Amino acid sequence: MKVKYADRSHWNRVKERSFSVHHENSESFQGAVAVLHIHKVQTRLVIPYEDSNICIADDGYVWVQHFPKGEHFTVTAMINQNGNVVQWYIDMIHAYGETEDGIPWYEDLYLDVVALPNGGYYTLDHDELDAAWRLGDITREQYDLALRTHRKVTSLLELGQFDILREAEKWVGSDEI
Repeated sequence: MKVKYADRSHWNRVKERSFSVHHENSESFQGAVAVLHIHKVQTRLVIPYEDSNICIADDGYVWVQHFPKGEHFTVTAMINQNGNVVQWYIDMIHAYGETEDGIPWYEDLYLDVVALPNGGYYTLDHDELDAAWRLGDITREQYDLALRTHRKVTSLLELGQFDILREAEKWVGSDEI
């Protein structure tokens, strides 16, 4: 299973960055919030989808990643230099925690969902989830957890009730980011 870190310090595309972690315990959200400011990139990152290309990383972008307590997903809002969310990337995860230095980490279960501001969404990397299980990188229980979490996330998206997406909007224009 892959372990990923919220500061994305290994990501060579980003040449200048700043990073902070906040802990929230409000009515609407309990958990960690990691904020990555992308000051300068080597090359911008544009992702092709069925009907459009979306830039998700460029100079001046901010990625706000929520780690909701008790859930098996993490949500990263990718915000452009104009303060608009361009997409939310939802990772299905086994567990998460923090390093001794306070950097959030998570055990990635390969299966992902991209939610777009227009209400559409895409499921990604189901093939990676299947391969991880076949190769023994994850257990059957972890495989099933990824599928259950995916069903929960996509069901809430379809109903317009995946409220965590609105949490990122609180950070747009905030002095803390």
